[in-house]
Amino acid sequence: MRLERICRALSAAWFVGSVSAYFNIDIPNTQTQWVQGGSNANLVSWTKGLLDDINSFDVELARMSVDGLTLVARNVNTKPSTFNILLQDYPAGDDYFLIS
Repeated sequence: MRLERICRALSAAWFVGSVSAYFNIDIPNTQTQWVQGGSNANLVSWTKGLLDDINSFDVELARMSVDGLTLVARNVNTKPSTFNILLQDYPAGDDYFLIS
């Protein structure tokens, strides 16, 4: 009986630890089309776990057809969970990836 309680407690602790430590970019996603120039800002949105110890992060753009990364934001605060990126002089393409 006691071993069963210990196993349940360990299982619950593992579950809480694994669920509370995550960082996901929600927008942009595969359905999002960004625009550039003028007053067109592109939204970045994320969700994160409460116990992940992530307070800030960098954002880079990668393009699969070209080598290299482009830093677009440094030390973005995780609260609030959104910010906007204004793109200028980026070639059109459907092979860009947001990296954080």
